Amino acid sequence: MNAPVDDTDVSNDLIDKLEKQPPPRLVDTMKKVVMGGKLSETDIRCMSQFNHYTQQNKLLIERSPKLQKLCNEIFDLYIEIVDKSLDNAEKPKPGPMAPE
Repeated sequence: MNAPVDDTDVSNDLIDKLEKQPPPRLVDTMKKVVMGGKLSETDIRCMSQFNHYTQQNKLLIERSPKLQKLCNEIFDLYIEIVDKSLDNAEKPKPGPMAPE
């Protein structure tokens, strides 16, 4: 039988990494879409990497309530960003002003 693994150090490292790396990038992206911008390829790649990262560490995340809460908060922000960007993409572009 396998002995239980103590992954506290790994979990704490992930928490540190997630608190420092993705949120600032996502917050900047959120500011951009709130101002009417759209997601760039880099923005999409960054969010995709976070999604891939969480999938790779799913079991570890499930064992750590703090890490799970942090990931849920990041995903909530991710959803807000995508929704706002889609709204921006659907807005008509302003045309040239007609002479008065």
